[in-house]
Amino acid sequence: MKHLISAEDISRELFYEIYELSCQVKKALREGRKKFSVLRGKCVVNLFFEPST
Repeated sequence: MKHLISAEDISRELFYEIYELSCQVKKALREGRKKFSVLRGKCVVNLFFEPST
């Protein structure tokens, strides 16, 4: 998937794939790992549409 604009763009299968990957990363963080190859070469962006005050 190149772009994700809405949650409606995600299939059920892709959702479960993302969820499983997040569980693996969470487990690795608990074990003290700090680097993950799954995001190598990827750009991750967070957008905030309202102030956090």
